[in-house]
Amino acid sequence: MDEFGITRIPAREEHTAFVGVDLGQASDPTAIAVIERQVSRTNKWEEAGHNRMKEVPLVQHRLRALRRLPLGMDYPTQAAQVAQVMANLPVSETARHLVVDQTGVGRPVYDIFDRAGLNPVGVTITAGDGQSKVTARQYRVSKLQLVSNLEAMFHARELEITKHLAEADGLRDELRDFRRYVTESGRATFAARVGQHDDLVLAVALAAWWLRERPQPGRRLRVGWA
Repeated sequence: MDEFGITRIPAREEHTAFVGVDLGQASDPTAIAVIERQVSRTNKWEEAGHNRMKEVPLVQHRLRALRRLPLGMDYPTQAAQVAQVMANLPVSETARHLVVDQTGVGRPVYDIFDRAGLNPVGVTITAGDGQSKVTARQYRVSKLQLVSNLEAMFHARELEITKHLAEADGLRDELRDFRRYVTESGRATFAARVGQHDDLVLAVALAAWWLRERPQPGRRLRVGWA
């Protein structure tokens, strides 16, 4: 409380990293994306009621890394590559989050990453337009939900792409190739054009989804059907 009887609530600083991995199969490469979230103090204040002032934080999200792994790389080696990426992140161990797409490869491949000590969140990408929690670290999330969330961050300029980022042009090409369409059952979804990849988009979308949706004190994951 200051000399005017006002309690000032400072912003909580944060430096967190979110790693999204879209696991490839025989003809599709595995893609790895890293988004860093930085929350800094500003010494700018706004009223919070009851003689309180709340500091307005500066929140920045940057796509710091984006890469594809070579085709044909076995999954234990891929897990080791992801472990190296995470070990090199400039954040504490507890501030690293890994999200792995297990849609095509299944739970056994997810388990390889888990046994490597990476503590991943597993996501099965579905049709439809929602998401559901299966276990504490297993989710079903629609492609529409993932890509729509990423689109919203780009349109709101909430996600900055670091200059000279490897695969940045590939990401832009994939985003241009994405099309929204309606299935025979009347559901909207996203898909890349025939013959085009979507691994970079999905890797970034997985990291961005968990950045926004991860459970935190006082906040629950928004759950719908998926």
